Amino acid sequence: MESWDNLIHHILRLPVHQDIAVSKSAILSPLEEGFRVSIGEFKGQMADFRRPMPDGRSIHVKEFKKHFLAHWDFRDPSLDPLGHLVQDAPHILGLLSLAAFVVLGLAIEFGGEK
Repeated sequence: MESWDNLIHHILRLPVHQDIAVSKSAILSPLEEGFRVSIGEFKGQMADFRRPMPDGRSIHVKEFKKHFLAHWDFRDPSLDPLGHLVQDAPHILGLLSLAAFVVLGLAIEFGGEK
């Protein structure tokens, strides 16, 4: 059975965000090897797990019915949420910014009425 430590060594050599698929029958659960439950952009997965690396990067694992997809991110969101949004999920940062501007606009538009 493959260990996550060996697989992480391989994942970190791939380009950022490039997923590698691993059969669930070939590897232990990420929770058994130092990962924690996390969240991620929903792409049909059952669960997300992360494991921070000493250099600030993060291994992100998505669990599907028969396999895992794993890649590395520039920043771990639990240690550097803003850095993660800027470097790993700028599309989410853009949506959050847009939502903030809409809320601010509505507050200005309707906040002055008495």
